Amino acid sequence: ARTYQVDAPAMRIETLLQTAANANLSEQRKAVARAAIPLILAAREEDDYETANRLVRKALDLARRARNGALLKQMVAINKEVAESAQAYGEVAKARAVLEDNPTDPEANLAVGRYLCLTRRDWEKGIAMLALGSDAELKALAVKELEGAASVDEELALGDGWWDLARTRGGKEKESLSLRAGSWYRLAQPSASGLVKVKIDRRLEEIGRMGIPIPDTPAQPPRPKGWVIGRPVNLGPIVNS
Repeated sequence: ARTYQVDAPAMRIETLLQTAANANLSEQRKAVARAAIPLILAAREEDDYETANRLVRKALDLARRARNGALLKQMVAINKEVAESAQAYGEVAKARAVLEDNPTDPEANLAVGRYLCLTRRDWEKGIAMLALGSDAELKALAVKELEGAASVDEELALGDGWWDLARTRGGKEKESLSLRAGSWYRLAQPSASGLVKVKIDRRLEEIGRMGIPIPDTPAQPPRPKGWVIGRPVNLGPIVNS
């Protein structure tokens, strides 16, 4: 792939499927199932759910035939995540079509923003859409992020905001919001002291028990069109959380 113009992802997938067909020993089946994981995640990142589902089914079958409980549990979790993402993506496709004609449509922005931020956890691409969306709580915090955090107090306030909102949501949304809070808490942690530091440490510990790595410190996200002098234009009323 470094030398020739070839479809490297497709070649990797085809090689893996051919290898899977010839995997007769438990160790071989485990190795191929594990090798499928990055390909599944890469397909999901490209919103190629047909390929992702095809690979998940194969990896699940290999894990079962390998009789490896830990690997099977991991593949079941990945299968569930891919299925949830695929369902959300199907709903988002309609919203994206709406945005082609009306880029500031609140409901369409909310649908795409929630998919990107809370399902895919791609906050860099999705947070501006949350700021244009119809969910008042998500909108208020997204607007604060777009305004930027110029102090530790503002970083802490964003962490608290996402944390408090996570407590009102369930499932993957709760996880994603908690992880976003964790990113801001980790940024504020080195400068915190006293009871504030105790709170941050406890919450980061709780987030850590989810078993999902806390993403890197949030970068300054791109701002939507119409954002001038630190304030949004035509975003509608901003409701404090």
